[in-house]
Amino acid sequence: MSLSLERARAPLAAVPFFSGLSESGLEALTRAARLRELAVGDRLMRQGEEGDEFFVVLSGQLRLTSRADGESEAFTLGLVGPGEHLGEMALLDGGPRSATAEAVAPCELLVLQRESFHHLVGQHPELALGLMRGMARRLRQTNEDLAAVAHLDAYQRLVRKLVTRAESEGPSLPLDLELLGGMTGLEPAGVKLMLDLMAFNGLIKLAGGQITLVDLERLRRSRGLTER
Repeated sequence: MSLSLERARAPLAAVPFFSGLSESGLEALTRAARLRELAVGDRLMRQGEEGDEFFVVLSGQLRLTSRADGESEAFTLGLVGPGEHLGEMALLDGGPRSATAEAVAPCELLVLQRESFHHLVGQHPELALGLMRGMARRLRQTNEDLAAVAHLDAYQRLVRKLVTRAESEGPSLPLDLELLGGMTGLEPAGVKLMLDLMAFNGLIKLAGGQITLVDLERLRRSRGLTER
């Protein structure tokens, strides 16, 4: 699908491992990108399938899920929205996808294929270095998150997820018990009970199908969480 260079340039330049590109490198990268549209329920990628595309979300939202070997239920890893990217491993090795991504709202995405990326690396070697640095940062952050979550109880996991989402999406979040349960490993009834407790203590408000975080700092302190 056709895509204006002006619309693709800024989102690509904002991707951390493309930020150090020269003007000519960024222009070449922009020309290689393509636009893809997804309707609600469309699957962008499936866990275990080989991948050869990298994506930057322009609009909409995707849900990332993963299923452990032998498990029938998928675990929700999180939501990916405008300005965020996914699938960078495919630019290197084309190995199996580590998660499934499905549109939960109509989406527009920039798509960069591995073959195009490899061709560009031959002309702009800084692309490869930037990608490796970006992946190292993401791996380091993932390890830090895993270490932190391992020491949290169920209530703290829910608080952490609410705070993290509010920092990127704003203080009002959809009241989706199933989604929050998948993100924290809790049953929906358990999520509702903890949300009611937070509301009783004045940390959040529940109304109109929304969760409104009244005071992020106080919510963090409610179980000793500090800003990431």
